[in-house]
Amino acid sequence: MRLLTIHTPDLPALVVEVDGRLDAVAAHDLHRATSQLYADGHQHLHLDLTRVSEADSDGVAGLARCNRQAVTRGRVLTWSRCSQPLLEALHATLGTLDHRPRLDPA
Repeated sequence: MRLLTIHTPDLPALVVEVDGRLDAVAAHDLHRATSQLYADGHQHLHLDLTRVSEADSDGVAGLARCNRQAVTRGRVLTWSRCSQPLLEALHATLGTLDHRPRLDPA
């Protein structure tokens, strides 16, 4: 896994692109990296997960661990643009994730 930080002055968050496999080793590396970024003074990190090529339950657990770290430190962690492999890992790990709008019968 490779991490790329993008400083965008017009956004309140530091954007971190996650590129590659998100497994136990990568999740550990991601946790260490976000911990260091918080220690460097960043208040809000945003993970762009578009380039996650493979993911498993350890990777999903790692995202949850990063989120707990942010909450514990009083910081903000957001993430978006999940790749298909990550969505599949989330589904397999957490159960059905249905984002389609529900229509009430008329």
